[in-house]
Amino acid sequence: MSWIKAFVILILVFMFGAKSASAGSYFGNLYRTEKRGVTNIVSGFAEFPLAFHEAYGEGSTPIEFIQAGWKGAVQAILRTASGIWDIPAGVTPGMQRGFPPEPETLI
Repeated sequence: MSWIKAFVILILVFMFGAKSASAGSYFGNLYRTEKRGVTNIVSGFAEFPLAFHEAYGEGSTPIEFIQAGWKGAVQAILRTASGIWDIPAGVTPGMQRGFPPEPETLI
């Protein structure tokens, strides 16, 4: 089985498993953490164009665009790394809010 098939199966399991998991249970926390991890992995690349969009404006200099490129690249790496960090944190009992330190402290 390829990793793409495994990834699609994982997404489907969490999409349909959300209805049966209560909010405070292990499976509810597992679903929330895994969903956040997958979302961060999939949308991490979007930080790069968003940084350019924020830097674009009246009187923008080339230096600001270079800084936006670096900022977007760093934010994309951090968001993707945060998502990768959430995947094992979700399945570890008692650690559904992320391994210490929390991934959000990096961003």
